[in-house]
Amino acid sequence: MKDRDKRSDSGSENALNIIGKGTVINGNVTAGGDMRVEGRITGTVICKAKLVLSPDGVIEGNIDAQQATLAGDVKGTVVARQLLQIMETGKVLGDIVTEKLIVQLGAFFSGNCRMGKVEARQEVNQPTLTGRRDSGNAKAEAGKSESPETNNA
Repeated sequence: MKDRDKRSDSGSENALNIIGKGTVINGNVTAGGDMRVEGRITGTVICKAKLVLSPDGVIEGNIDAQQATLAGDVKGTVVARQLLQIMETGKVLGDIVTEKLIVQLGAFFSGNCRMGKVEARQEVNQPTLTGRRDSGNAKAEAGKSESPETNNA
């Protein structure tokens, strides 16, 4: 019994966390393992592994993750310490801080982007970097000629 309990405790950091479609969370969420969001979160999301936001998913708040793949809507600052992918259905309205960025054709991003090595424990609200910096007020839209409806806040 003790061995099984130890395995359960040690495996909790690698657990997959799913916020299902139709689920609404108002508040901050912290996950030690991978996280998939198919519903809506209003608040800060901290994921110590990989965050996947489905096409129907919405996050209104800041994100801090090791890696993130965004196919839904985000309003807030996104810190992806290793890699950020914005998929063709993804829409990010806010600043991005990441080491590596992939924006697919059809994705939408409006905000500032800073790329470089992200410091280990910086705050999601005040991103700082070491290395190369891309600055300025960037508005990037890949593969779209018209503006999406964005200001319904």
